[in-house]
Amino acid sequence: MTENELMNLIDEGASFLGDGNYRKASELFNKILVSGDLSGIGHYGLGLIAFQQNEMNRAKSSFLHAIKDNPESTESLNMLGVILNLDGQYSEAVPYFQKAIDLQDDYIEAKRNLAETYLSLNEFEKAVTMWSQLLDSNAENIDVILRFADFYFENQDFEKCTVYLRRAQKIDPDIEEVQELLHRVEVLQGKKQDAE
Repeated sequence: MTENELMNLIDEGASFLGDGNYRKASELFNKILVSGDLSGIGHYGLGLIAFQQNEMNRAKSSFLHAIKDNPESTESLNMLGVILNLDGQYSEAVPYFQKAIDLQDDYIEAKRNLAETYLSLNEFEKAVTMWSQLLDSNAENIDVILRFADFYFENQDFEKCTVYLRRAQKIDPDIEEVQELLHRVEVLQGKKQDAE
């Protein structure tokens, strides 16, 4: 099979996967596997199909095979970490996210996943460090700014929560979630001051 033919199979498989046609996507990714040349991509595609079908053991197996075939597959490393997280294996997920980030420093999804994993492990400083790195690379990343605000709200640090909410508000003043959370902070701060 030529490189061009393989690339066409990958594109077609990804397209069918995106459309939810898992049977056709599976056929194409299996053809890639059989070719042997890019079997890591074949395993990765099959892993995504299994993940979409909520067959986590099969997905995990496919991503492990993809990593074996291509240890630098950042997407496979990230997805394996996601599956481990879903299974509550947070400590086991960390090295997969970290390796994906080490291989591709601008891999936002892996950084976000690692930050959330650190939260699950109650390693708050590491989570904040990871979110800070995300903001350093994109100061107007509303998702990360709101995640910081939520984090500080959950930990009842209303002052820091408000700083991040105001920051988000400057970027996009029409976000309903920001208005709602600002109102909740004001109410809770009022109750806190009344109690003092």
